[in-house]
Amino acid sequence: MKKTDYDHLFFSRTRDFLDIYLSKQCSRSPYTVKTYRDALTVFRRYVTHQGISLKRFSFEDCTRDFMLSFMEYLLQEGYEKATCNQRLAAIKAYLWYVADENIDYQQTALAVSHVPFLKNPEKVKEVISEDCLKSLLSAPEHSKIGIRDTTIMVILYDSAIRLSELLNLKISDVNLQKSTPYLRIHGKGDKERIVSISDNTVAHIKRYMRYYHEESILTMDTS
Repeated sequence: MKKTDYDHLFFSRTRDFLDIYLSKQCSRSPYTVKTYRDALTVFRRYVTHQGISLKRFSFEDCTRDFMLSFMEYLLQEGYEKATCNQRLAAIKAYLWYVADENIDYQQTALAVSHVPFLKNPEKVKEVISEDCLKSLLSAPEHSKIGIRDTTIMVILYDSAIRLSELLNLKISDVNLQKSTPYLRIHGKGDKERIVSISDNTVAHIKRYMRYYHEESILTMDTS
């Protein structure tokens, strides 16, 4: 690749990184690409916030101390620690991408790679009580829509899958005939996993399918 006068500028390779490397060569999901794009956008704002022109900010200017200051800035702006770590990880990945193509920037990438991630203690998740759960599941009316809503809540509670994963669930992903019934879930990055479900959930799904997918449930019952 022919070197140009602006190749040393920090943001000179962001388009290649986002639109070619991540999107096409690594086949990252649009959501993942957006996460990296957001991180670089926030970092760009920080650079200008420091009074540095984007036309002058180079890879060499992205030092370990500069990144430590950036992390302090994010905390002061009210970002969660997990989000701060996500921003830092994206910038580290970008620098290694650039360094892999130009050995001159290996030292910069290595220095930034030593910037520690923030310790993010796990949050204690509150568990809904059994009485509250019963009240929640009994809230929908005994109608077709109510049966749908109850089934949604039962599946989410029993399987702990994401709402987006439930919305993408197909009939072919539901297996109720095995000794251990399960759902085939397509998660982030099109990764597939199997999630077992309880007999109670199976009963709710079958009731739902009798209302919405009668032909499919008849096939299941006779298979």
